[in-house]
Amino acid sequence: MKADSLISCDPANLPAVLAESDAIKPLGMKISWFEVLAKKGHLHCLGGYQERCPRYYATIYISSLKGNLDWLDKAFSILREENKNKNSSDNDKKEGTL
Repeated sequence: MKADSLISCDPANLPAVLAESDAIKPLGMKISWFEVLAKKGHLHCLGGYQERCPRYYATIYISSLKGNLDWLDKAFSILREENKNKNSSDNDKKEGTL
């Protein structure tokens, strides 16, 4: 099965476990967003989060998140805050304050 078909595919026809690169497609997110959400504990990968290790997600878990507006709202709040902090840190470095 092609990874592009994961967006509209019925979870019953998908494998039980998805690699991170496939798990991002149904949610329409970037892989870097998954990294932030997993690190912050808002997205749970199988086996727990480990730095610099491949991460896998249960298909049923990813499918349930796709329709959970509260989870999505919280996820984007986390991403927005992370982006704000990153931009603030980058600006401080440019000004030589750090």
